[in-house]
Amino acid sequence: MAVVRFATLDDVSSLAHLTSTVQQLHATALPHIFKAPDLGAIAADFRVRILGNPQSRVLVVDMDGELAACAVVQFMERPENTFTYALRWLHIDQIGVKPSHQRRGLGHMLLESAAALARSEGITRVTLDTWAFNRQAQAFFKKNDFEIFNYRLEKFLA
Repeated sequence: MAVVRFATLDDVSSLAHLTSTVQQLHATALPHIFKAPDLGAIAADFRVRILGNPQSRVLVVDMDGELAACAVVQFMERPENTFTYALRWLHIDQIGVKPSHQRRGLGHMLLESAAALARSEGITRVTLDTWAFNRQAQAFFKKNDFEIFNYRLEKFLA
C-alpha cells in the first residue's frame, strides 16, 4: 500500500538512490550544467541543505517500507515592492519516481500532497519548473493541471 509521508533523516540513503536516477537523466541531457550523480554527495545534501532547511519538506511515497517516489518542496516568499504584490507559494524543486514504480499514480499522489500542504499553510499557488528537453515531465505536469506561466530564455555567449 502506498502512503505519502514526510521524509526523515532515516530516509537519506534511500532518497539519494531514488533521486540519482533523475540526476543522471539531467546529467546525460545537459552535462554542461548537471553533475553525474554521487550518492554520498546527494545524501549529504539531503541531510544538511534540504532536511535541515526549515523552509523545505520532502514528501515520500512509502510502499511497505520502500521509498518509491519523492518530492522536495520549498515554501517561498517575495515581499511586496514597487512592481509586484507580496507573494507566497510552494515550489516543487524536485520530483522523482523509481522507474520500476512509474505510471502507477505515485507522482500524482505527490502533487496532490504538495497541494494539500500548501492549502494547510494558506498558500494558493504551487509552482515547479522543468527543463525543455524533458517532454515526458512536461506532459505529466500538464496532465496534472499545471500551466505555463513564465518562459525563461538563454543565450550562450562565445
